[in-house]
Amino acid sequence: MLWLVGSAFMFISRFVLRIVLAIFDWTTEIFFGQIPSKAKINLALISLISVMWVVLLLGVPFPHITAYLYKTIPEQLTIRDVIIDTISTLGLFVLPLIAAQIAMGASDREYAGVRFLKNLVFSYHRTFLLGTCMVVMFVCSILIKGTAIIKRKKTNFIKCYIRKDQHAKFMQSLQQAFESYGFVTKISRAHFLYRFPIMLAGRFEKHIFDLDFSEITNIISGKRFSVYIHPTDIMINATEDASERLKIITTITLTENTAFMTWNEQSRNIENKLQMVASAYKNSAMPADEAISIIEKIKQNINKGSMDFEEWEALTIRAYALENMCLKDK
Repeated sequence: MLWLVGSAFMFISRFVLRIVLAIFDWTTEIFFGQIPSKAKINLALISLISVMWVVLLLGVPFPHITAYLYKTIPEQLTIRDVIIDTISTLGLFVLPLIAAQIAMGASDREYAGVRFLKNLVFSYHRTFLLGTCMVVMFVCSILIKGTAIIKRKKTNFIKCYIRKDQHAKFMQSLQQAFESYGFVTKISRAHFLYRFPIMLAGRFEKHIFDLDFSEITNIISGKRFSVYIHPTDIMINATEDASERLKIITTITLTENTAFMTWNEQSRNIENKLQMVASAYKNSAMPADEAISIIEKIKQNINKGSMDFEEWEALTIRAYALENMCLKDK
């Protein structure tokens, strides 16, 4: 009988874990955009630590909140209370420092001396902030995803990198592109479920462990769709019949703008060269034959480069789109 109960518990635990991981994926995609897998792992670790720390913190004035965490410690154990107090105290003091170490290790910034100590001191404030935000984001992402399922909307993501100073310009270009293909659009404020977690984070600090919570919460919306422009990707939430068309139009618009469609530094350098060729050609500073010759060399570098398929595909599409534009004018 015990083995049956144990098996059932393991099955339920795995099922619950899968649900939690799925919700976490929704949360990161909706609020942070599609981030690289390594950054996603770091975000998952920091988020888990932050939520655990908030639970432990709430357990100080409300012990019943954390009581279930200690059920695995036998009640007959004479030093049970000492163990619980030790775990709680160490957790409250150590967890934020661990989260800060993970964040500093993942960051491109250098942390030394006063900056290092300052980051450790503020880690308690940031851990509380991120833990609270993640709980709110979890709830909001479930509601957002549930609403999309009920309305039979499909969600597509296009990986890119849009600089803050280019955000408004790109949004305007994308809106014009949609309208040129017959979509009636408007730039409006995002739904409260999307705005609230971002506002909650941005109210205290714009950067949480180098994760940028942009205060830009405007979206491009239409009768059958909503388009969210993150710094790291574009999220298209639309009905089945409009979804693929919007994705194609967005990809074309990306190739014609200064937004990056890649993450890797090597890929970014190649993409930057394509942008320079496009800019020079459009400004009549480079003839079509010269531009095509340079593009051919860039295409060879793309095929020789070490990058994943998504980045190779994005660069190849961009190179061929630019080449076709030059060939039309010959």
